[in-house]
Amino acid sequence: MAPLEYLGGEKPVDPMIAERIEVFDTAKGKITQEVYIKEAGAIALNKQGELYAISENKVVRVDFARAKHREIITDLKTPRALATDAEGNLYVFDATAKVIRVYDDSGRFLREIGKREPFKAGPWDPDKFRSVVDIDVDKQGHLWVVENNYHPKRISQWTIQGRHLKDFYGPTRYGGNGVLDPYDKRRLYVGPCEFELDWQTGKVRLKNYLWLGWTYNALIPIKVNKRTYMVTPSYFNAQACGIVYLREKDQLRMVAAMGCAGGFSYLKEPQIQDALGYPTLPDKKFIWYDRNGDGKLQAKEVKLMPRAGLHSLTNFNRDLGVQGGKFRYEVKRFLPNGVPVYEEKVFPLKGHGYLRMTDGSFFKMDEMNVNELAGYTSGGKKTWAYRTEGPGVQALTKCRPYFDGQVVSNFDIVGHATAHTGDLGEFVVINGNTGNWSVWTSDGLFAGDILRTFRRPGARAWHFPEHERGMDLTNLTAGQEHFHGYFCRTVDNKYYIVAGHNHASVVEVLGMDKFTRFTGEVKVSGADLRRVQTWEREQAKRKVYVQAPVIDCYKAKEAIRVDGNPADWERVQSMAKVNTQYDPQHATLKIAWSDKDLYLLYNTRGVGPMKNSGDQWDRLFKTGAAVDLQLGLDPQADPKRQAPVQGDLRILMTFNRGKYTAVLYNAEVPGTPDDRKWVVHSPVAQETFDVVKRLPRVKMAHSSSDYGYVFEAAIPLKLIGLEPKPGLRLKLDWGLLVADAGGNVVVRRIYWANKATSIVADAPSEARLHPDLWGTVRFHGESKSGLSVTSDLTLGDETEDGGEVEDFLEELEEDVKED
Repeated sequence: MAPLEYLGGEKPVDPMIAERIEVFDTAKGKITQEVYIKEAGAIALNKQGELYAISENKVVRVDFARAKHREIITDLKTPRALATDAEGNLYVFDATAKVIRVYDDSGRFLREIGKREPFKAGPWDPDKFRSVVDIDVDKQGHLWVVENNYHPKRISQWTIQGRHLKDFYGPTRYGGNGVLDPYDKRRLYVGPCEFELDWQTGKVRLKNYLWLGWTYNALIPIKVNKRTYMVTPSYFNAQACGIVYLREKDQLRMVAAMGCAGGFSYLKEPQIQDALGYPTLPDKKFIWYDRNGDGKLQAKEVKLMPRAGLHSLTNFNRDLGVQGGKFRYEVKRFLPNGVPVYEEKVFPLKGHGYLRMTDGSFFKMDEMNVNELAGYTSGGKKTWAYRTEGPGVQALTKCRPYFDGQVVSNFDIVGHATAHTGDLGEFVVINGNTGNWSVWTSDGLFAGDILRTFRRPGARAWHFPEHERGMDLTNLTAGQEHFHGYFCRTVDNKYYIVAGHNHASVVEVLGMDKFTRFTGEVKVSGADLRRVQTWEREQAKRKVYVQAPVIDCYKAKEAIRVDGNPADWERVQSMAKVNTQYDPQHATLKIAWSDKDLYLLYNTRGVGPMKNSGDQWDRLFKTGAAVDLQLGLDPQADPKRQAPVQGDLRILMTFNRGKYTAVLYNAEVPGTPDDRKWVVHSPVAQETFDVVKRLPRVKMAHSSSDYGYVFEAAIPLKLIGLEPKPGLRLKLDWGLLVADAGGNVVVRRIYWANKATSIVADAPSEARLHPDLWGTVRFHGESKSGLSVTSDLTLGDETEDGGEVEDFLEELEEDVKED
């Protein structure tokens, strides 16, 4: 960096750009006054309406008339938060002293709240603050303190005299986390925080803060030689480096690490870099163990090697060994102080994602472009394989419709144990982006699901407010992007998961001892194979037809009342209903047109309430139930277009906070300035619409029952630019956004034509239009026999594509012929 020299010719920067207090009139919707204040910080009003503010390292009473602010408190080092109480006293958090100092309105010091002692690892002390960002005093005279720490995310309640009353802890990291100690299930770890569980009363308290240094956000306990070690977990089946800590009473000491050198932050410290000769860390792998037992890294303790294909590490085994593709790091011996001394071994394995089993074989996770789970001997010979449809979040966008036995979007191995009885044997538990946690035996059997995939009808989304101990969680799904989790068998031979997406809930898993293996013989004749092949071909023909759906839209003979009652639609021809495996879940759309309006009737059964609790009208597709219509207005547009063109739009309709809302998403509107376009971002994607606006004059109504809801709408044709006439064919799709019971979150997206709608945790993906996957609407004049206006939406299982089955059967038939 270099200093800039002022060369003249430029106007000096007005300090009011960044150093001011604004007065905003909410009724008029504009700023009515602003006043200069140097290095402005937090502000607070007293009961009389006088405004106090932090300015530099002081607290001042703000003078709006002349900006001659009066200094009230001047003995602070680094004030960061400010509040007043009913008596006019001032509360200020001083970030240097880590305490809240209390003064009267004249600036006379009264008392301190909190301890000045430095925060350190060990037993949790609620009387200590770390990084306070806001404080306030409520009408009951309680002081509330908000801290900006990742662990724990704490809001605390105090008396104004300084007595700590209660802590409120925020959620886990995104995607959930938490580890139950299998050796002592009174201990629950969330990052460096150790919570104590009282299994008799159900109460939980934060007991210890184990580690203040750099670490991952979860730690897994492993006991070896009567010592307890804590190791880092593998997230997404890959950790850049593994770290081992030794637990000593109520805190941790870092004792070893290994893996990719670029992923170990301590190697990046200047003194270490200097001692090592500034190596290019991303090109190196390393082994470090704490030879002198001081819990710190010295350069002479580090062994650097060429990375040589090391990708990442999976989870640690119970012997503290850890695998990184063909490389394995094992404990050669332990020093007297418990420090493990590691050595590297090499196995003839390809790829990564291997977890070693107790018999020396390997369980291999699926990886990008290698869509299978597999088992290998220690010599690298494959012993079994199970085909998947790809790991990770985005595999959902390309997978086939759901069928039993389907495996898609695996994340990681979240548990590894051996059943204490029964025939399950050694097994692993894998979580995935469909919300399921699956159990796999070490010899490759898909034993079952602990948590269900959300794609299976009947799965219960984990968004309900109930949390009573002992409640039945059968058919529960973890939902999408539950990236982290933990499964273990405890010393009392019980099984638990820690899950919850944004909360760490401990759930007992029953039935792990009930698995029974069986053997037998299946005889398949040539005739059997021919009958199955015929059936598969018929299924393939049906799927080709289903992939090009058409709906007929007839002109209404008279206006249809929009009242949520489908009685006006009774004169339509009887619908050709498609029965599905999960027939209790069903939906239909009826559609008609007049000279002024496009009429729609959505009739659902078994798909949750029509309820949407969102407070952003342009993002209601994220916050609850809605009905959807997607339409291409240009009949000349390429029907195979993979991106929207001018005329392609989406109309989302819902019942939101007691009123109806219709939102138009218009993809391409020529001449729209870039700064007026609607853009939605996520960490992995972005989607843009030229115009997004609420649609006025759309008539909507709905009615609900115990079985589903009816949603009716009349959309003015001129409002969307639709000009129907007999013979017109346009691209169209329709669907539902299914909400949880509270109407707070979308748990399923189900559409008539487009079946690639599994993702519900990525806003750009949910907003994006896919006209190539839409069906077709054909417009007609009045029908003599009624309005043929019904299309059916399949909500149950879809039949798996038969191509692979057919190939398998053909191979099997050849084997039968040979025999």
